[in-house]
Amino acid sequence: MTTKTMHHSRLFLPALAAAFLLSGCMNRVESMKETLAFAWSGNQDITVTPEQLAQISYPMMYARFNQQRRIALGLGFDDNDHYKWLSGDQEVVVTRHGRVVQTQGVTGDLNELAWVSNLSNDPLKCLTQTNTQQSSQCSLTWRAQVQSGVAQQASTETITSQFTRVGSESLELPMNRTMNTVHWREHISQDNGVTWTNDYWLSTETGRVVKSSQQLSKALPRVVTEELKPYKKDVQKQGHTKRGAN
Repeated sequence: MTTKTMHHSRLFLPALAAAFLLSGCMNRVESMKETLAFAWSGNQDITVTPEQLAQISYPMMYARFNQQRRIALGLGFDDNDHYKWLSGDQEVVVTRHGRVVQTQGVTGDLNELAWVSNLSNDPLKCLTQTNTQQSSQCSLTWRAQVQSGVAQQASTETITSQFTRVGSESLELPMNRTMNTVHWREHISQDNGVTWTNDYWLSTETGRVVKSSQQLSKALPRVVTEELKPYKKDVQKQGHTKRGAN
């Protein structure tokens, strides 16, 4: 599967399952779907209890798109730093260095995020991999194309972003966790002159994004993410890719 090709969720998810099967992760995905199913509660926000989280062996996060219900997602696959998250209701969210870069089955075809260009130069890549005291080494500007929708309904916008450091903050996360973070704000403008801001909170210990409020195009919904259980690779700052996330 390429990052530039997205299909309807009923077509995409079997392809995703096939990818897991080829990598030897199918049993893990089935287990994830079963354990995430407990969280399904119709139109209500999903809340994972500490007891439930303790029984889950894989990374998890919350996500909320606009005013929709909050969903819980488990990390099923690490594809060269593209993290593929799956909910109990078969919603799929792909992140890269804390940025949401692809969605499926979340907001409907017109508002799904299909692909993002120039991710290798995304400032978040450098900021999440660099000591917080050395962030001056990172380029803080970025230009990319963002496609929303699918097939004939797809539209592409060109965006320019500029990151600024807001400051150090003590952040309250789910499960009564308090974490020291660096708050970065991203100022985005589309070529049509529309502007807005995104916010990212990076752990001072590891640099990983533990919370965000982000939107890559005005044609897309805003998504708020919060870490529930971290990915071991991000905590340990390992440089190699894992097949099947833990």
